[in-house]
Amino acid sequence: MTATTLLLLVASLVPIPSRHNPDFGSYGPDKFLHLVGHAGLAAALVEAFDDTEQSLRAAVIAVVLSTVYGVGTELLQESVPGREFERGDVSAGFVGSVIGVVAVSRFRVTRVERDRNRGAQRRR
Repeated sequence: MTATTLLLLVASLVPIPSRHNPDFGSYGPDKFLHLVGHAGLAAALVEAFDDTEQSLRAAVIAVVLSTVYGVGTELLQESVPGREFERGDVSAGFVGSVIGVVAVSRFRVTRVERDRNRGAQRRR
């Protein structure tokens, strides 16, 4: 989780020379990177906070923390040359966070079902 957090921070705060910062409009490749990065961060957070009895609570906390982290890095970008706050980046981060939490949940359900099936086969 720490590596993902640091990677998102560094990638968000590296200055970009204006000549290398093409205007992709609302849906540039950076939105995809925000989506993927926050999916990874939220997945790591939900794994860290989950205690199975409170999995919905852990999922909500993971999405909120990842999104707040995204807003924070966007605000920090205001002081970095070639960077600026973009609502689209925050939205992509939020969507990525939800995707990350859902993916972890689906993986868990699949893993639990697989383990349950293996246990049933051993008893036969």
